[in-house]
Amino acid sequence: MSVFGKSTGEITPDTKPIPKSNYGKSKLEAEELLITLDCDNFKVLILRPPIVYGKNCKGNFQNVLKLLKFSPVFPKIKNKRSMIYIENLCEFIRISVDENKHGVYYPQNKEYVSTSNMAYILSKELNQKIYFSRTLGLAIFIIKPFINIANKAFGNLIYKGTERDDFKYCIVSKNDSFKKSV
Repeated sequence: MSVFGKSTGEITPDTKPIPKSNYGKSKLEAEELLITLDCDNFKVLILRPPIVYGKNCKGNFQNVLKLLKFSPVFPKIKNKRSMIYIENLCEFIRISVDENKHGVYYPQNKEYVSTSNMAYILSKELNQKIYFSRTLGLAIFIIKPFINIANKAFGNLIYKGTERDDFKYCIVSKNDSFKKSV
């Protein structure tokens, strides 16, 4: 997603890539060079996945797990994030190779993720008693435009209308993927 340079909102097929980070800029530059190699004998598949998570994956998912283990209180926020479980991403790649796909794809889980809902499922799996606070959720809502880490964890950022497949690669459900990731 970093090629789009967005930290909130929706990314649609009409969204133009405008990377802000060096990572996003280098990824877009590499994509542009690779796509010129696409031909009958050499198929180029560009993947632009959202947050990838799974057991021992680094990133925001692990930060939520850490917070759940150390805090009895979690913000109650309604947000939507595009995410993909690592096994679903691997299945997407397998299918893409088998079907000789090429072009730009945006694989994601079938369902968007709410951070609070994810925390609820994870807390059950961890046997942690968690209190979900609307007050803390309101505080996060107020500060998230100003604090990047709060926005990454509790903001809205989704792919919408980018699906080119029927999600047959989503072999693990959202709830099961959270449980398997603990």
